[in-house]
Amino acid sequence: MVLAPVLGIRLGAGKGASARPSLLRLAPRSCSKGDMSFPVSPYELAEPPIVRQSGSQNCFATAMPPTPPQPAFRTARLRLRPARRPDLAVLHRLWNNSEVRRFLFDDQPVSRALAAKALDNALSCQPSGYGLWLLFLRESKLLIGCAGLLPAIEASRRAPELAGTLEILVALAPRWWHRGYACEALHALLRHAFTVLDQEVIAAVHDLPNSASRRIVERLGFRCLREVPGPKHPLRVYLLRRDEWYYRRARSATS
Repeated sequence: MVLAPVLGIRLGAGKGASARPSLLRLAPRSCSKGDMSFPVSPYELAEPPIVRQSGSQNCFATAMPPTPPQPAFRTARLRLRPARRPDLAVLHRLWNNSEVRRFLFDDQPVSRALAAKALDNALSCQPSGYGLWLLFLRESKLLIGCAGLLPAIEASRRAPELAGTLEILVALAPRWWHRGYACEALHALLRHAFTVLDQEVIAAVHDLPNSASRRIVERLGFRCLREVPGPKHPLRVYLLRRDEWYYRRARSATS
């Protein structure tokens, strides 16, 4: 995925360092000084929507029908709160974790400036109802990662069929990997994308060596389209259609 220029689900890094952060680049642990497991600010609803100025050149500005601003969610075990500018420090710490950035930023160090650019681009999407969410354990203030629905701008440059689509993103601190949190968060975002944002299709992209991301997108029902060259590793491109998502939900409800 690329967050780069930022945040197209691959957090990208710039020249020579891949400008995309990879979609599902799982990176789990929690936030405490030293490793990634410290409590963050109390869970709150999103701050007031950001109003785009006319003539804005933000790369995420696209013509979209009116939608509710980016909402907060609760799942069985998680709280998803829209990202805010004051979250830069904790996101920078998360994204710069060596295990997290391995695929998210193609293993390049993440500068504060790059993290700020990625966050600003995500915030610019909020009035359209999508963007970046921070993930907290439901009954605590413990930050475990982030997840997103973002324009597949970087990915579509390598796979033109993704043009105009939204792409999923998830990054967990390593301590929280292999517990089902990534799928749980993405289920909530897919439901939002298909039922509220009225998206026909959602994209996913991961680096070929990232087997954890492959398992997640396949578990969510994404279909692999093809592989394309990537900045560091070949990339595997997936799509999930709304009708397929509804069909899977109906089957699971009756099984």
